[in-house]
Amino acid sequence: MGSLDHLSGFPLRQEVFEPNNKTMQNNKPVLTLASVSGGKDSSAMLLRLLEEGRQVDEILFCDTGLEFPQMYDHLEKLERYIGRPITRLKAPYTFEQYFYEYRAKGDAALVTNRGLSWPSHTCRWCTGRLKAHVIAKHLRGLKRQYHLVASPFDYAKNCLLLFPSRPDAHKVDKPSGEEASHERLARQIEQLVRAAHGHTLVLFTSYDQMGHVYEQLEGRLPVPLFKAPRGGQWFVEQFKRCENAALLAGGPCWEGVDFPGDIVSLLVIVRLPFPVPDPVREARRIQYPDLHSYIRVEIVPEMQQKLRQGFGRAIRTETDSCAAAILDPRAAPGGRYHQAVLDALPSGIPITTKTEDIQTFLRARKSPDFFLPDFENNPNEKQQ
Repeated sequence: MGSLDHLSGFPLRQEVFEPNNKTMQNNKPVLTLASVSGGKDSSAMLLRLLEEGRQVDEILFCDTGLEFPQMYDHLEKLERYIGRPITRLKAPYTFEQYFYEYRAKGDAALVTNRGLSWPSHTCRWCTGRLKAHVIAKHLRGLKRQYHLVASPFDYAKNCLLLFPSRPDAHKVDKPSGEEASHERLARQIEQLVRAAHGHTLVLFTSYDQMGHVYEQLEGRLPVPLFKAPRGGQWFVEQFKRCENAALLAGGPCWEGVDFPGDIVSLLVIVRLPFPVPDPVREARRIQYPDLHSYIRVEIVPEMQQKLRQGFGRAIRTETDSCAAAILDPRAAPGGRYHQAVLDALPSGIPITTKTEDIQTFLRARKSPDFFLPDFENNPNEKQQ
């Protein structure tokens, strides 16, 4: 980020906030935190919060020890500009120590390992060890004395989480074959899109599966249907320009794409985003005493992180409302990863297994012009 000198006319409030001891919750004073990475987005967020006079009791920055010198210069300028200190947090070990020497304590699955080896897009231990775990430890210490305001988003009010009932393994009409599976998934997605009256983003972990489902859905919905293949940013932009549409996407749309307002009022996650095996990950797997330990320690946390990123497409502002459906049977109540999914998502979200609850939820939160009359009659209803 460039110099802050050009912001000299910015109407920033200069007073330094102390912990807001006047506001109590759960018999503890409320503490409001802001975490900044030093990039343009988090810096702008912090400036906006202070400009609006929002309560910000502590500002956090997690120092990985690998920052560019310009980052430290920027933080110092930011501190001088806002007249506030920024708390620097740091992991107990350096990147090099984690890479070459680190041995986990208290976990039999890791105690024989030496060093965490290369991080990659499928094994992002840097994010956890050098940032997420450090911030979480700091927050645990503060929770003993304060009630922390974790998010301005009211997920309990503005979000609904749907897990379709797990399929009965003994059903005689259970579809067999890949084509039947794609048709069943397309029919399930169509029901959800119709319940939400469009405004839908469907996230896939497989471009091949996405292509087959697109072929099945094409021409069956009363709103435009887009498919974003690899490098398909143009289709994402077309979707965002439509008043109402549905987008099938994968890859980049799991993170870093903003869909505020009613653009996405239904988020569908087809499969849990488990990492794809690669040679580095395979080499790490053989270091564990059994497959269960490897999945628990390595695979599930990676899936949870990716799931959180995908789920973040649902609620982008404080006034957004969105239903989210996770179609993977392993995520449903009673499924192997149901609790892992709940642990990854914000707490307090109402849960349902009924598709019709999506329309009830949205009708209580959206304006009348959100709902198109074309969705009232479903030509496939009798077939379903």
